[in-house]
Amino acid sequence: MVEVMRRFDMGSAGFYPTVVHRKDRKTPIGDKWFCINFGNQKKAFVWQGSKKVYRLASGYDDVWVPQQPNDGDLVVEAAALEGPAMWIDPAIIDVIFVHGELRDALKAAGVARPFSFKKCKVI
Repeated sequence: MVEVMRRFDMGSAGFYPTVVHRKDRKTPIGDKWFCINFGNQKKAFVWQGSKKVYRLASGYDDVWVPQQPNDGDLVVEAAALEGPAMWIDPAIIDVIFVHGELRDALKAAGVARPFSFKKCKVI
């Protein structure tokens, strides 16, 4: 997965090697695991027009939570397509955004399943 991601503009995102152990906390699982520091933030989420999102409890300024979105349920501004291929948006929690080209490359490599990618509507 990391090899695929490194072919794209990842901006401030970083990949840090780590060791994953079995339940016994001694036996390593595989030999190549990485933690991702997403590092990139864009303010492009548009709650108006987005579906299956609800506003976080009062006291927060425009922070949204998705509820099992489908393709086209989340809306982002076209400016989001510029710059790094992976980012988070401070206006919506529990969502990692990626460019379509990165999604396609991860799918082609057979490593996209953990992400549960959904297409966004771009305006």
